[in-house]
Amino acid sequence: MANLSVTPESALDEVVSKGWLAETTLSDIEDSQELKVGEVFSLVRDLMEFYVGKVYS
Repeated sequence: MANLSVTPESALDEVVSKGWLAETTLSDIEDSQELKVGEVFSLVRDLMEFYVGKVYS
């Protein structure tokens, strides 16, 4: 097992605290076990905005 400082239980809080995903994006997800295409788009959009600085609407 990898020596990670983040546990699976704290991973979501970690990505939000780093700014990788927005709280609003996560709160809009209806069922995290069955993501819809639009929800996946929103997750990718957040990551693109963080890493590339490009915002897609």
